[in-house]
Amino acid sequence: EGLVSIMKAWDINVDEVEREVMDNINTLGNKFAESNADIVEGMKRSAAALAATGTSWREAFALFTGSQEINQQAEVTGRALRSISLRLHGYSEESTDDLMEVDESLSNISGELIDLTKTAQHTQGISIFKPGSTTEFRELTEYFQDIHDIWDEMTEKQQNDFLQKAFGKTQAQSGAALIQNISSVRKALEEMEDAAGSADREMGVIT
Repeated sequence: EGLVSIMKAWDINVDEVEREVMDNINTLGNKFAESNADIVEGMKRSAAALAATGTSWREAFALFTGSQEINQQAEVTGRALRSISLRLHGYSEESTDDLMEVDESLSNISGELIDLTKTAQHTQGISIFKPGSTTEFRELTEYFQDIHDIWDEMTEKQQNDFLQKAFGKTQAQSGAALIQNISSVRKALEEMEDAAGSADREMGVIT
């Protein structure tokens, strides 16, 4: 059931499932403070929204890992990733997987988030958009790395307001976990580069 959710969200061919999904999930489950079942549970709740807004499955697995290591609640972490993906792109959190509805209250969220990340050392703030663009979004891993780098420069009020604006009030704690543990997100991406054969080796042990 979990594999089907991931395959459908990212339109992954059945011939690619073992290497792109099973090997990666098994590697992360073995090397980080999470289980394979945790990752699948989180993706069931967030894959469609993440995929629809341009996040790759490897990036999604890594983002989940960073937050889950601290949260230890797969369902909550999955909902948080769904929330951040929809909110940053201006969609309603009530949107279904098949119908992404624009939320007028989020129409200026990108500008508000930039303002909240302006500090004495970084007067321009951190943008979710690629340099020189107001329509092309950056990768979430890159964006949150930049937020992490200036986090201690932000006031406590800026931090709290950013988390509530970006993740929503109920998911703010998961957002904080993701920002604080961004090093694990990067490490997860590195581990997946060498994950080929992980699922077969796991089955070999069982055999």
